[in-house]
Amino acid sequence: MHRGMQCHMNNIKPVRLVLKKPLSGPYDRLLRRPGPEVLALGAGETTAILRGTRLREPLPLWGAHAACYYGKRGHGWSPEDFADPQRARAWEQGDTVEFLAVPTGYFKLPNEDWVSDLAAELTPWNRTVVEKWRQAIEQALWLRVLRIYRFRPSKPKLHNNTAINIKSKPFQTSSLAPVISDSEFRARLADIQATVERYARSLVAGGDRPM
Repeated sequence: MHRGMQCHMNNIKPVRLVLKKPLSGPYDRLLRRPGPEVLALGAGETTAILRGTRLREPLPLWGAHAACYYGKRGHGWSPEDFADPQRARAWEQGDTVEFLAVPTGYFKLPNEDWVSDLAAELTPWNRTVVEKWRQAIEQALWLRVLRIYRFRPSKPKLHNNTAINIKSKPFQTSSLAPVISDSEFRARLADIQATVERYARSLVAGGDRPM
């Protein structure tokens, strides 16, 4: 273990967000993420995404062919980038949005090798694609925990986009319902917390990867 590891471990900060007002919109910005990841989030199979920047506000999810782990080159993802490539091949982009991503907590992580393994365990991505992306950037990373809500599908009128976000004319969400129950979500939060702590303990103890 290198000398700076303990300091890096102190940067891991779990935070819980208490919702104090109804989530109803309107929204004029969409969080664009690769389609197979949105599929997994919407099915309640995963509740975390890895980003180079924090996500601070609730945003509707827009499943897209655009990649999020390739910098600014703009090309799309490959099915082999995911743990289940067969499912990724079956994904088809639609023209409506139906999921709202609400940030409920985060871990600020050092940009180190083990984060790729962590991402492969907690998200639908395989280790290789995350590792390539991680090596191309220098800043700390954010493991963002999300509560996903389903709403009545809405077709946004798009008018601008960036590498991450798509601008839309404001639209209102309605009939919000969480994709997993409160008790299941609490259990998922505990599992994520335990997984991150397992990696942290292994690294502080001098191991290469947690068992």
